[in-house]
Parts: sequence; structure tokens; C-alpha cells
Amino acid sequence: MITSKKVSMMKNVEIQIYKQPDKMISYWKHQPLTVSLIVVFGLAFNILAVYGSIELGKLIDLLVISSGPAMIWKGIVRFLWVILMIQALRYVKRFYIRRFANRTLASMRAHLYNGILNQKYNENNKDTGNLLSRVIGDAQACVEGMRKFTTELFDTGVLMIAYVITMLRYDLWITLLSVA
Repeated sequence: MITSKKVSMMKNVEIQIYKQPDKMISYWKHQPLTVSLIVVFGLAFNILAVYGSIELGKLIDLLVISSGPAMIWKGIVRFLWVILMIQALRYVKRFYIRRFANRTLASMRAHLYNGILNQKYNENNKDTGNLLSRVIGDAQACVEGMRKFTTELFDTGVLMIAYVITMLRYDLWITLLSVA
């Protein structure tokens, strides 16, 4: 049975052993820095994503109005800068979501292997290998669900809220009509 707080599974990788490994919230609580970075970069990405559309609209306006080449180039550079910032924040957010998922999967597997392999042997444990391979798939599916939930929380929920707030800033009456 694993008794230490951390177990070294691979070179330079330590797996946290949790008090309540059967509760998903434990995996969130034991990675506070990673979860904080997901929240910070997720909010920043989804809030700034709104400005990509705004800058595109401004660039189209500059092209239609034909403000002259200097203004058009300035608009192009500003648009590209906003898009570059959005993509950089998106990369960092996804990096930390993936890091969270990988660490969670490793911890989950360590808990599952520990529990299965330390059971007392009896007639019902003949199929331990089959059980271990099913558990690997179940842990992978669970972590994939956690990862997708996190991504969708930001990419749907936060982005839609950011769009509504931005629309409210531009025109309160039209926004209220479109939301209602």
C-alpha cells in the first residue's frame, strides 16, 4: 500500500496521493497553481477573443472608407497584434489544461493501481489483469471529461458572457432586445 505523500512514478515526476481519491474535487484542490493559471489565462483569452471581432470590424471599416494606406496599415498591424495576443493566451490556457489533465491521469492511475494490486488475493481476483486494463480506460475517460468540461466552461460560458457585456457597452437597447 502506498503510504507516502508523494510517489515517484517517472524521472522527475511526482504523483500526489490524495486523502479522497474517489472525489473529483480532490484533483482540482491538489493543483492550485495549475488551476489558478487555467482560470487566469482562460479568462484573459476569452475576454480578449471578443476584441478580435471588434478589431476585424474596425479594419473592414477602414478598408471600406478607404482612409489611405497609412491608416489601413496601422489597422492591419493592430488587428494582427490582437490576434497574436489572443492565440498566445489560447496556447497558454490549453497548455495548463493539458498539464492538469496529465497530472490528474497519473494520480488517478496510481490510486487505482494501488487499490487493485493491494487487495487480498481470493477467488474473485483471478481477473486482476482484465480489471487493470478496464480501469486504465475508465481513468482516461474520466480525465478527458474533466478536461473537456474545463475547456467548454471557458470557451462557451465565459466567451458568451464577454460577448454580452461587450454588446451592452456598444448598444444597450439592441443587446436587451437580442438577449430577450
